[in-house]
Amino acid sequence: MLQLFWLNLNNFVGQIPSGLASCQRLHMISLSYNSFADVVPIWLAQLPWLTVLFLDTNPITGCIPAVISNLTHLTTLDLSFSNLTGEVPKELGLMRELSYLHLGNNLLTGPIPPSLGNLSKLSYLELTNNSLSGSVPGTLGNNLALNLLKLQFNNLNGNLDFLTPLSNCVQLQFLHLSCNSFTGRLPDHVGNLSAQLLQFGVIDNKLTGGLPSSLSNLSSLDWIDLSYNQLTGAIPESITGLQNLGRLDVSYNDISGPILTQIGKLRNLQILKLHCNRLAGSIPDSIGNLSMLEYISLSRNQFNSTVPASLFHLNKVIYLDLSNFLFWSIIK
Repeated sequence: MLQLFWLNLNNFVGQIPSGLASCQRLHMISLSYNSFADVVPIWLAQLPWLTVLFLDTNPITGCIPAVISNLTHLTTLDLSFSNLTGEVPKELGLMRELSYLHLGNNLLTGPIPPSLGNLSKLSYLELTNNSLSGSVPGTLGNNLALNLLKLQFNNLNGNLDFLTPLSNCVQLQFLHLSCNSFTGRLPDHVGNLSAQLLQFGVIDNKLTGGLPSSLSNLSSLDWIDLSYNQLTGAIPESITGLQNLGRLDVSYNDISGPILTQIGKLRNLQILKLHCNRLAGSIPDSIGNLSMLEYISLSRNQFNSTVPASLFHLNKVIYLDLSNFLFWSIIK
């Protein structure tokens, strides 16, 4: 009659108890944060009513067995922070009730299977910190319930054309693609992503070209980080329309032109990182309107004018870096 088996946060070792296979009414198994040294047991597929499975944060090895896709009632699958190897089984796309899938922090290789686009109820997909390769399948845009997509710290490559179908995911709030090998431009259609998008990170890739003005369409954006790429051109003035923006980081690129003259419109900005670019001209006096600003880094650019006194009236600033460029005078 057992329906819930929960052993989180203990020091259990050895194998996962196979006697659970006879508990045909099990709905939930959670063994997180233990030291089970096992593989993902095949007998799990014999539990017809299982809806939640947490095996994360255990030294589990081996591959993810394709037969786990027999768990057609499963809504939550967390195998993260283990030592799993092999590819993500395409059969996971048969688990139509799945809403939460976390396979991050393993040793998984190969491509992201396009079949994951069949998971119409999937809202959380995290595959971070593996060795996945290839391009991101556009079929992920079929997951209309998607709220979070984290693919950072892999070997994914190709362009960002998959952002076009992702615009179908109108509930998407978190999109993290950092530390991969994506190339090409940040496409104009990035502005067609969900109006609910809060965080957008593509740090440490190989993106080129300019920042699209359509970024200003992402009206809910709180956090944007495009640092450590090869972006060029000027920062579009339209970005000052992002009234909710709290973090703007485009450091370590090749961006030129001036700082936005209307940057003072970003009244909720707390972190501004523009260092290690080729920005020139003057620091606009409107920067003094950023009353929430705590962190400012403008170093290693080509500014050659005075520093506006308004910059020193920002009473919440705890970090200010103006090093490594030439000023005509210190304070205007």
